[in-house]
Amino acid sequence: DALTSELTHSFLLPACGSGDPMVRLRCRELSSIGGDDPSAVIGATPNDDRTGLQIWSASLLLARWVCELRPRLRGRRVLELGAGCGLPGLAAAAAGAATTTITDLADHTMRNIEHNIDLNRSGGTGATRGEGAADATAVAGGAAAAAAAAAA
Repeated sequence: DALTSELTHSFLLPACGSGDPMVRLRCRELSSIGGDDPSAVIGATPNDDRTGLQIWSASLLLARWVCELRPRLRGRRVLELGAGCGLPGLAAAAAGAATTTITDLADHTMRNIEHNIDLNRSGGTGATRGEGAADATAVAGGAAAAAAAAAA
């Protein structure tokens, strides 16, 4: 099954100041989801779409930027919409956000986000937990559910 071919990455992201530790995050992507066939990745419906199961370059850049904004994020609430694998949201939680809500639409993408949150919560994985890492949560249902979670 193409959706069970997985690869877990470990990322070491920069700290903001000299006193802040580097942020280590682990994130699973489900590789081999489409091969060379774009129609196997970009589905006709949200349940067919597999774009959220890959780590995109933009998410790495955003996660790095989020870590560099650590002083501004401490104690704040963060909401990541259309998160895919959730790497920027995981970075926000590790950077000390008071709460981080990571959302996407497709059920299979949400299961992967939940896996990635758990991967960074557990002490035995080698992941470095940040101040807020345990406060990351996944909310399914897209923008409507995310808006409700943000208002709570």
